[in-house]
Amino acid sequence: MKMLFDGLQFVAEFDAGFSFKKKKEVRDAIIKNGGILSYLLNRKTDYLLLSNPEKIESFKCRSAIQKGVPVVNVDFIFKCIEESLVIDAKRCEVVSESNKKAFQKGKISETKKRRSAGQKRTILPSNVKFWARDDLNAPFFDEPASKLIKWAVYERESNAVKSCLVIEVAVCLQRDDPKNYRILVNSGTNFSQKREKDEFFVSGDSEETVATFAGLCQQAGHNRWNKSTSLPPAHLGSVKLHAMLSSFLPDQSPDESVLQLVYAMWEESMGQLLRRITKPLNEFDLDMVRHSFAYSLTLSCAQVEEIEGILLQMKSSIQTRSPPSEMESLLNDLVEKLTLREKPSKVTLSEIASFQNLCQLIRDLICVQEANGGQPTTPIAKYTALGCRIGHVSEGSSEYEEVLERIKTSNSNASAISVRNIFRIQRCIEDEQFNTAVGNNTTLFHASNVKNFVGILSR
Repeated sequence: MKMLFDGLQFVAEFDAGFSFKKKKEVRDAIIKNGGILSYLLNRKTDYLLLSNPEKIESFKCRSAIQKGVPVVNVDFIFKCIEESLVIDAKRCEVVSESNKKAFQKGKISETKKRRSAGQKRTILPSNVKFWARDDLNAPFFDEPASKLIKWAVYERESNAVKSCLVIEVAVCLQRDDPKNYRILVNSGTNFSQKREKDEFFVSGDSEETVATFAGLCQQAGHNRWNKSTSLPPAHLGSVKLHAMLSSFLPDQSPDESVLQLVYAMWEESMGQLLRRITKPLNEFDLDMVRHSFAYSLTLSCAQVEEIEGILLQMKSSIQTRSPPSEMESLLNDLVEKLTLREKPSKVTLSEIASFQNLCQLIRDLICVQEANGGQPTTPIAKYTALGCRIGHVSEGSSEYEEVLERIKTSNSNASAISVRNIFRIQRCIEDEQFNTAVGNNTTLFHASNVKNFVGILSR
């Protein structure tokens, strides 16, 4: 069934005095009747809704008039609903006094408006105010309540050093802020965590924001930046951008040291299984399994849960000092279901804990297999399957020295620790969910056996 506003796109210019309740009424009325409420004024826009006729001289309204988009008051929506049809826009059209006189004198024609509609407006970055993000006087922008609507990632290379430039546009959805659009600009080298440029521009006008974004992209082209189709380095761009792009853009190819680390993780995980159980895998050559990881787990999560149930019964049997025959029966069940290579001569709480860890390892590998439609077989596939970004920290860099110093100061016998490599790990979803407003953030240390790394990183 066709709805009243099917295929129609509206852009709203709400005045600061227009209450949140009224805004919600307008939004709900459009969406419930099949319309689209957009934040950007462009050639797809059918109507610009204006809550205050006195704002007809605003940048957005002038842009709408240039593009031939009718500027109507918000009553237009409710009159259409009341009459069950899309009424003539002229019944609710808002026209400024200057435009009325211009039309009367023939200075503005329909032909001129149609020509302007196809033109792309740009504003040079030098003509607007940009704020450094660490400037205490910079205007506040509610980033957690914002939504990304445009972005561009550029790269270039000079003297064998790769650099990246990120430009992104966000709109704040929750706050009644007159300046609810932001353009964030970050640039820096790929190997350093330092940002050479970290600044932003705020505006209350979508057209001005889009025009400034176009100006920044134009300037990037003039400065020989090339558009990139890879994820930017972890320290450039917002958390929201990384979380969104990581789902469909490839990460920059990890270097050899990262692939060696990933190889060691999978080798330890599979080695632990191969040492303890006989049939965790389909029939594959053992050497091939170890070196190419072309394997497929035959156990399911339901079977793992059953094995974990047996282990809990064994633990209870030890604690309650049950008859040996009960423990023997449970142990036989465990050997059969887990296909153990050797039957333990004596079961202790420590041995049960090691079997529980083995179950968790199997569960982690099953999850990776299900998430990737099978176990990864190539180095890049194994890296991608972990679901996080791993980068090698260059020795001698400020980041490397900072981590090294933290390790030394946290250990009373610093000479006992030998640092071979330092890697940076980023999980975009966790970064997005992390509440930075709590404060008192500090770095914590955690140690685990290498065989657990696949599970820890992929969860």
